[in-house]
Amino acid sequence: MATIPDPPKPRNPAAANTPRFLWPTPAKANLVFWVEKEGRQAANKLWTLGEAWPDAVTYPDHKLIYVSPQDETGWSRWFYASDRVTEDDYNWEFTQANIGGQTFDAVRRSYLVPRTSWAEATPAAGAAMPRDPSNKFPEGYVLSGRRQQRTGDDMFDGLYVVEVRDYVKKVDITSLGVDDLNGKVRTSTDTLYYATETVSGGKDAATIFADPTDTFWGLQDDGTQNSGKQLSEDWYLVTNEVVVAGTFAGGVVSVDSYTTNERYYWPPVLANWEFMDWERRDGGVDIYPRYDFERDGYNGPTKVVITRTWSKTAQTPAEINPMLPTPVTYSCPFFRLAIPACLHNSVSPQCDIGSNDPIYGLNFGSTRTVVRTNYLVWPDTITGVDSQVPFRGGFLRTAKVYHKPPDTNV
Repeated sequence: MATIPDPPKPRNPAAANTPRFLWPTPAKANLVFWVEKEGRQAANKLWTLGEAWPDAVTYPDHKLIYVSPQDETGWSRWFYASDRVTEDDYNWEFTQANIGGQTFDAVRRSYLVPRTSWAEATPAAGAAMPRDPSNKFPEGYVLSGRRQQRTGDDMFDGLYVVEVRDYVKKVDITSLGVDDLNGKVRTSTDTLYYATETVSGGKDAATIFADPTDTFWGLQDDGTQNSGKQLSEDWYLVTNEVVVAGTFAGGVVSVDSYTTNERYYWPPVLANWEFMDWERRDGGVDIYPRYDFERDGYNGPTKVVITRTWSKTAQTPAEINPMLPTPVTYSCPFFRLAIPACLHNSVSPQCDIGSNDPIYGLNFGSTRTVVRTNYLVWPDTITGVDSQVPFRGGFLRTAKVYHKPPDTNV
């Protein structure tokens, strides 16, 4: 004959009011407690998750989060917990976050958030990371991303969700390249902005990206250019790139300056001229002009300094004033003056004829003046070229200054 087991011993009704405590986090304020209740009592047959603990004085912040299945005696455990408000004291780990392919040092924090208070837009991207009591993290960390997941605990899943937040320490990322124009280092800097962060002129990233015609974009007066890329709904990347490598000052980039040799023409320089008289035995006079050069003409390799500059707008080139040699010619019945093209002062040949010439009659006013040239001697330097062409959205200017060659007559 089978043995009939003794009926279970009744539990103390006070168990429904006697909490048993759990501390699921390092903060004692985040305690969880449970009480046992007999499910056959009418008051224990219905419940609502989230309802407050009956004793509002002892535990004013605790609410029902979970009711376990009844055991064979009809009793179950009712668990109560309060929202966690001190998680920033202990809730962190160092990690790295990826935004648009760029990796940043980050602090990851996980929060147990009531489902009823969770909001898609709060906190927003770029929000400052909460400060922990010991201030172990420097300021400047901002929210880069959020994701939600189940708690993994049946007690909490009904009312709570775990939200993992990554806070990054924003830093500018600088890239170094070589400008094929002059071999100098050309920099490019990437700066990360969240949607509501001010970029320029009081405008935030979302606003300035919505207007491609904004003066912030493209070529700037400081020799750089701005471009950008939207990485996500909340994050934007602005790239500031040096257009031409070099030293920037006064709106102009000094690209390079170097010395070489190029062929250049330096005209002869007239030293003096005169009429040489040759008396004939019959009493007449033959006149022969004579001239000599201080410097002979030179057409050959010449030291030249080439300077290149770049600017956003066209520069004003130097006025090119080349040496313009001219010949000196004069003809009369008695002589012919023919000095080849050279640099010279004003020259005024004359052949007035008096009254005693056996062939030609009296003649006055025969003076003819050849005006001086724009240069009388070779300058120490002379600008032979100063030109500019469109280049990388601005203008590349090239100037060539030629240096006087040594004296070729020595």
